Amino acid sequence: MKDSFTPLKEECSDGPAAGRGDWFRNEDVRPVKQTAPVQLKMREQRLRWFAEVTAVDAIDRMKTQDYAREKKEKKLGCSTKCS
Repeated sequence: MKDSFTPLKEECSDGPAAGRGDWFRNEDVRPVKQTAPVQLKMREQRLRWFAEVTAVDAIDRMKTQDYAREKKEKKLGCSTKCS
């Protein structure tokens, strides 16, 4: 493979004379540029988003439980933590 600054049209065509009229299929370009298929990138982003959402959900759940416990303690008039 050539250096990273070589234009795509030179890497994928028969020579440096490729112009705008030359079309390249994504399936032909991916191996040359060593990129992942779009489906894998979308899945990676979806999983990253899902992990973030579940982490935030767990934190919110803990805060809600703590709030409910404190409210119960105030209602019962406990000076120490109630079980």
